[in-house]
Amino acid sequence: DGRAVGADAASFSYAPDVQDVGTHWLEVRETYADGTDYTRRWGVRVRIPEPAAAIQYYVSPSGSDSGDGSLGAPFLTLEKARDKIRTLGRPLPPGGVTVFLRGGTYVRTATLTLNASDSGSAGAPVVYRNYPGETAILSGGKRVASAQFSPLASSEVARVAPGVDTSRIWELDLVALGITKRGPFPNTFGEWQIFNALAGGSAGLCEVFYNGSRMRLSRYPNHNLADDTQTANLKVNGIAAGADNAGTGYLNAAGNYTTSTGSVVPVGGAFHFNTADAAHVARWQTAMTKGGVWVVGYWRVPWQINGAKVGVLDTGAKQAIGLASGVSINGGIGYKYSRPAGNKAEPWWVVNLLEELDQPGEWCIDFSRNRLYFLMDAAGAPPDNSMVISDLGSPVIQISGSHVNIRGLTFEHGLAQGVQVLGGSRNLVAGCTFRNMGGYPVDLNNVSGGTHNGVLSCEMSDLA
Repeated sequence: DGRAVGADAASFSYAPDVQDVGTHWLEVRETYADGTDYTRRWGVRVRIPEPAAAIQYYVSPSGSDSGDGSLGAPFLTLEKARDKIRTLGRPLPPGGVTVFLRGGTYVRTATLTLNASDSGSAGAPVVYRNYPGETAILSGGKRVASAQFSPLASSEVARVAPGVDTSRIWELDLVALGITKRGPFPNTFGEWQIFNALAGGSAGLCEVFYNGSRMRLSRYPNHNLADDTQTANLKVNGIAAGADNAGTGYLNAAGNYTTSTGSVVPVGGAFHFNTADAAHVARWQTAMTKGGVWVVGYWRVPWQINGAKVGVLDTGAKQAIGLASGVSINGGIGYKYSRPAGNKAEPWWVVNLLEELDQPGEWCIDFSRNRLYFLMDAAGAPPDNSMVISDLGSPVIQISGSHVNIRGLTFEHGLAQGVQVLGGSRNLVAGCTFRNMGGYPVDLNNVSGGTHNGVLSCEMSDLA
């Protein structure tokens, strides 16, 4: 910590006053009787003291913002507590302010923003923490009542894969439920952007959790439920020939594709599929007019994943799939070292189709009907509150002030970050739990000029 203590004493004590998160080092420089010097260093843990708060407020899921924020009349919202602290004079009294969150779930539909006007100081931090002995959960998801599910509409039954019990497929009206992250996908996207806010606004896709576990978006080929790292992919059967803009004769990128029936259509690229997959591809034709079809793949190198909207499904003799006109995969499709024809080994798969909903727990969204379809593992609709749909596409808490502590809180079901720190100094996230999150649990964005911000002793699990 840059403090010289002990001098030549045989023993000494040191009370650290530097509260940086991370490893602190104890360096001992020893001089022996023969005059030789030796230096030893140890990494040590430092207990960061939390001063007793001079002012305390309380928040409860059963509180009221017309209350005074006392233990007996807690506020309902974190925003009310934040705004109350803003009215306090600065500097805050020694010990600062602590907001205690009583046990229960706080459903977040927007980010709690803590800016410079919400700052504390070294001896008077602003602390948001759980009430001792209680679990306070900040959730970016919406719980679904059993009565909100409906059986699969009769108009969609014919789309279901052979052998699947249609009585076990249930649908949700996402508009009625108030879900904003319901798609559709953009024309192209990165694999790690599917469930995030993408371009902001209403773009992106929600996530589904059932009985506390993340459920899988429908996919062909199916997920390997025992080990998802072993999930199989399809293989491209060569890049389709056509009048391409680059003049190679192959549709690695934009050009015109001539279908098996002789129609000429503009595409963003086109490839052949294998005969073994023809029956599946043929069943996707209905989905083309029911919200669309998207394929995902390692189109050119094994470290670049892209999703793309399909414009043409040619199930005739040519057996080809054309990307939608205007769709552009960075670098084009086809293994880059086997251009232009490709190497017939490029991995790809299809996502989010009712036609491929065949594993219990899978789900998909029909973008044309704004319906979520879910395949149950048993008869009957999902029980009350067994399903949670993540829908918050921004950080649960965002801090751009200083000397703000987030302690002992549980964050879950967010599509973006749990806590994002944008600048400021000496902000601390400590003893929190992050689970079932779609973005970084904690994002210390020091690019924004932050210093001495940290994370300490947090538990993180089941992250996307």
